[in-house]
Amino acid sequence: MKLTLKEYQKAEIIHYYDSSNGDKIYSTGNKFTIINNDKSYHVGLELSIANKIAALLRVGRRFFRLDKGNAVLVDSGKAVLFFYRGWIYYYDLLEQSLEKVHRLRAGRNALHCGVLAIAGKHIYFGEYFMNWEFDPVYVFKSSDCGKTWRRAFQTEKGDAFHIHGIYQDRFTGQIWIPFGDFAGQCRMAIADPDFNNVRFIGDGSQDWRAVSLIFSETSVVWGMDSPLVDSHIMHFDRGSEVLTKGQAMPGPVWYSKSLEDGVHLMQTSVEPGPGVKSSKAHIYSSRDLVSWEEVASFEKDSYPFRYFKYGVIAFADGPQTSKNFTFHAEALRGIDGKSFIATLT
Repeated sequence: MKLTLKEYQKAEIIHYYDSSNGDKIYSTGNKFTIINNDKSYHVGLELSIANKIAALLRVGRRFFRLDKGNAVLVDSGKAVLFFYRGWIYYYDLLEQSLEKVHRLRAGRNALHCGVLAIAGKHIYFGEYFMNWEFDPVYVFKSSDCGKTWRRAFQTEKGDAFHIHGIYQDRFTGQIWIPFGDFAGQCRMAIADPDFNNVRFIGDGSQDWRAVSLIFSETSVVWGMDSPLVDSHIMHFDRGSEVLTKGQAMPGPVWYSKSLEDGVHLMQTSVEPGPGVKSSKAHIYSSRDLVSWEEVASFEKDSYPFRYFKYGVIAFADGPQTSKNFTFHAEALRGIDGKSFIATLT
C-alpha cells in the first residue's frame, strides 16, 4: 500500500478526528482548537510567564514538554476534557466556559490516546510518570463527564512503573489496562467498568509490555513496546488465553489504530536500547492483524533523546478510514511538530 500525506498546517498534535464530518481537536503548545458541528472554539490553558516565552518556539515546547497533553470529547460532544501540565480542565462548549476540575497526583498528563471515555460520561485514566520508586499507581474514574474524580484501582508498590492507557474491549465491554515497564511489571489488568472484578494476565516479561491494544473477535493484538529486547506483534487468543509471537518489528510499538474500513495501523518508535533496530520511525498497515506491510518511514532527527524526545508517530482518536486518517510526529527529520491528513491506496 502507498501512503499519501497532506500536512495539516495548524496542528502540532491532532487529538481527535472524525473523517466523516471533519470534527477535530488539535493543539500547538497550550493552545487548543475544537471544531465541532462546523463551529470553532479556541482555548488557551495556563502557563507561567517563563513557559509562555519558551512556548513561542517549537524547540522550547519540545524541550520543556509544553506540547504534551490530552484532549477528550465527552458528554455527547458538549464538552472537552484537557489534561495539561498536571491539571484536568473541563471546557463546556455550550457555555464556552473553562474550569480546572482536578489536579493530577503525579505526572503531566496521560499517555496519548490513553484516556477512555465510555458513552461520553464514564471517563478513566491511568497514571503515567517516571515512577523510579515503583510506588503504587492509580486508575481514576469519573462518572459525571470528568467534572469529579475518584480512585477506582491501584497497584501494589513495586508491581508497576506506570500505566500506558485504559482501553475498552468492544466485544466484551471489559476494560483492559497495560502496565509497564520492567521485569515482573509487564502485564494486563482486565476489569468490569466498575472495577468490582479485576484479574491480571501476563508473566511480567517484555512480551506483555504494550502501550495500545487492538481488539478482534478472536484475539487481542499489540506490538511490544520494548527497547530492551526485539519487538514483535503479539497475539493473545481469547479462547485458549495463549500468547503467541508474530511478525518482528524494527523497534518498540507505542501506538496502533483500527480504522473503520478494516485496515489496522501500527507505528514503531526510535529510542535508545538494544531492541531498537532502526534509526527510523515506521508506519505499518494490515487487514488481517497477522501480516504487516510497511507504508512509510521517517528518520530520527539529530536532537538528543534525553532532552528533545524520542522519534514517535501517533494517531488520533475518533472514527477514521484508510482514505482519510491523521497522525502527528515528534523528533523526526522534517516532520517534527507537524500533523498530517493521510490516505492509504
